[in-house]
Amino acid sequence: MAKASIDWNALESAIRKSFSPAAPIDQRQLFAGRNAQIKRLLDAISERGRHAVLYGERGVGKTSLTNIFHMLIEGTEQRVLPIRVQSAPQDDYVSLWRKVLREITYPVTENQGYGKETTVSRSFADPYTDKITADDVVRSLRSLGNSFSVVVIFDEFDKIDSIETKKNDVTYNQGSF
Repeated sequence: MAKASIDWNALESAIRKSFSPAAPIDQRQLFAGRNAQIKRLLDAISERGRHAVLYGERGVGKTSLTNIFHMLIEGTEQRVLPIRVQSAPQDDYVSLWRKVLREITYPVTENQGYGKETTVSRSFADPYTDKITADDVVRSLRSLGNSFSVVVIFDEFDKIDSIETKKNDVTYNQGSF
């Protein structure tokens, strides 16, 4: 009887692909648990005027939950526009919301003359060349109408250097929205 040959390199590679404890999960079938947090997030986005803040220590699954969150509501009546931006140490209120508004795009048809038209993509951030205020953010998001619940995820928010930005980011000294 011939002895089977085992490709140890291929086996090791398959194991490494299957287990990645340091990397966030991005597939629904690999995500387990957190049912209470998922229910609270779903409740928050389904009720007008409510907001959710997901926070916790590093490595507990916040990024994994945000990666698969939109998959959790597929097939329901809830229409969600998930916007996920990566926070950086130098970010402030304006740079964070500029990142968010850049993610919302829409097509615009431009006349090129001589009967030619071209379609280009614009973002909600385009009108704001300088500052972005809380009123600007609210107005921009409201312009989407009631067709979507916008879910904004600021990943790695704790990495921002500015204590003032972390403290005042939601209110920006203009009142809560």
